[in-house]
Amino acid sequence: MNYIIVTVLASGIYLVFYDEFYLIYRSCFRSSKAFYRHYRIEEKELIDKSNLAKLIKATLGMEHKKAVHLFIIFSFFITILFYTLVSKNVGAELMIVSTLIVFMMPYAVLKIKLSFTRIQNANEGDIVIRETINAYNLTGKNMRATIEYLAVNMINAKHMKGLMINLSKKINNASDEEDIKDILENFRYKVNTSWVDILCMNIRFSIIKGIDITEPLLDLSKAIENSKINKEKIKQESNEGSIMITVVAPICYILTVVSSLTFFQFSLIKFVKYQFLTEVGIKWFLIVIATYIIGLITRSYINDGKLDI
Repeated sequence: MNYIIVTVLASGIYLVFYDEFYLIYRSCFRSSKAFYRHYRIEEKELIDKSNLAKLIKATLGMEHKKAVHLFIIFSFFITILFYTLVSKNVGAELMIVSTLIVFMMPYAVLKIKLSFTRIQNANEGDIVIRETINAYNLTGKNMRATIEYLAVNMINAKHMKGLMINLSKKINNASDEEDIKDILENFRYKVNTSWVDILCMNIRFSIIKGIDITEPLLDLSKAIENSKINKEKIKQESNEGSIMITVVAPICYILTVVSSLTFFQFSLIKFVKYQFLTEVGIKWFLIVIATYIIGLITRSYINDGKLDI
């Protein structure tokens, strides 16, 4: 059974980071100028297309071409540090599983951060569409000017305002249709809803083809308003379950720490030693983390809290 778990975890890491591992491997063996040019093309494609690169850009704001490499190096660093501290006190099979999980933790943290960011952005959809319609009419149906106006004047959607500022800067510097497509794809990635897909499609048509998108935006605004009403009803019904998963579970673990220090007279160092430097402690901690992550994932699929249509 342990071998199956290790195989599944290793396969998952390989699938998630395949492109990045391949590029790093290739970079270690570049020699000729022709190879170097080809590597640079592959590197640019990775930065533009890789899910990991998009994830880092969306959550950490790092657009540097070495961001992916630095992220993987950091993941290896904390994994090696964990292995160095724990390996003497834990069996080989559990050690392998633990190190694989630790290696994936930075990626998991960014995915969770992205999920919460998307929810915050998505829930301002009704405001964004409403203000986009107003700005579009005020600017004479000039979409570039509309985005610039929103970047400066949108005050009721604090999360989407930052995206609009970034979108405005990049749209103004876009040189062709392909650039606009890539810019809108990055904008869409940070929200990841149907309404932003429709908005980006209309922005693209308006900028490139000069199409009047007033009617599609009005229809989109009505659809979002109806969706918001339904979402509020669902939110009220599932609110207690969400609180149990997101708040109560971490508090329970914190209480185990407090109880150990208060009632069992553990020192903080002794608690850390029993929790992280013994096989039983590591197993228990991994079970806690695994069940918590499963709970968050389940909650996100049942009700992610995002305003969508």
